[in-house]
Amino acid sequence: MTPNVREILADWLRQHGYDGLFNDGVCACSVDELMPCLEPSSECQAGYAVACCECACQDECPGGGDYDYLITEEQDGCGVRRDDADRL
Repeated sequence: MTPNVREILADWLRQHGYDGLFNDGVCACSVDELMPCLEPSSECQAGYAVACCECACQDECPGGGDYDYLITEEQDGCGVRRDDADRL
């Protein structure tokens, strides 16, 4: 079976070490729940998941502390990756 755009994109993101997509200040989605809007934007960028809990910039978090993680262009974000959240 021929892969669809979502499958091709998810494979590419995983192969290149990304955790999902983000559109700065608008939305974000993880590679496991890619494009829930069903209308991906040409503004979406590949990014890294960064845990929101216990990070140094929690008070200034663009997500306002409403999320477990954000997807951002900076791999180290606040210094805590989503993979490390279980240890916090």
